[in-house]
Parts: sequence; C-alpha cells; structure tokens
Amino acid sequence: MDDPPTLDANDADAPLSSLASLRPRWEAFQRGSVASCPLDGEPMALAAAPDADTYRLVCVQCGQASPWFAVNLAQLYILKHGGGLPGSNLGAPYE
Repeated sequence: MDDPPTLDANDADAPLSSLASLRPRWEAFQRGSVASCPLDGEPMALAAAPDADTYRLVCVQCGQASPWFAVNLAQLYILKHGGGLPGSNLGAPYE
C-alpha cells in the first residue's frame, strides 16, 4: 500500500490549509477526542511553539501537518508563512 502524499502545510491545496478543514479537528482535540488526519484517518498530535502561543496539528503516521495557528478566546487564526520562527507573524492571520 502506498503512503498518502504529504503536502506543504502552507500550500493552498494542503488538506488543512483552510479554517473550514482545521476547525473541526481543533475542536475535536479540545473536547479530548481524536483529531483524524484527512489523508489517512490516523490520529493527529498537537505541536506547540515554546515561545509563542501557536500550534499545529501533525499526523502521527504520515506527518501531514497544518499551518501554524493561534487561538484567541473563541477565534482560530491560521498564520501566514513568514519564513521565520512559528509565531513570529502573530497578528497577521489569513483573511
């Protein structure tokens, strides 16, 4: 069986590149449920940047990852890729 393709998280075609695809997985994670990878259905782990309140979900099997995002109260923001450290572009969410 072939491994599913892994796309760059900042690619517009990546499975988790939109709020619509990321939000239900983040909400599942917050409820204590399993957030499933859109490519292979396997569980996703939460990665946190140590110096900023930014996160990303990463598939434990295939490595597919979401873009870095921030959560502010009830708002979820996908951060623009700035080429720097995660969280270096806080305040610049995708429109």
